[in-house]
Amino acid sequence: MNYRRVKKIINYSAGNYPCKVLVNERWFIEIEISQYYKTKKGRSTVSDDKIIELVKKLNGKEFKRGENDYYNDEPLYIDHLDYRAYNLVFDYDEDQPTKTLLIIDCYREKKFDKKPKHDKK
Repeated sequence: MNYRRVKKIINYSAGNYPCKVLVNERWFIEIEISQYYKTKKGRSTVSDDKIIELVKKLNGKEFKRGENDYYNDEPLYIDHLDYRAYNLVFDYDEDQPTKTLLIIDCYREKKFDKKPKHDKK
């Protein structure tokens, strides 16, 4: 019998959300967000909703695996007005194609923060 290993987020609960995104020329229609990020201090600016917005920024891009054997993208910003930079760590199963993009972690990457623009009055 041929058993294939299916990548899963283990040891942490996960939130599943619909989200159409094209990454590395593969379509995903769902994202599974590990709640691992909630166990780390200093991540009060991260939420599932924010992660969903960051995932949309991946659309149409190509990525290579990093040293940790996951994909990541940094710096990511919610929109052009946001000065906060984030790093999004993600993965998907290459051996058994699925339509789910796994979000492993998300955190602020302050070294890439832009200077906040203040309104001049």
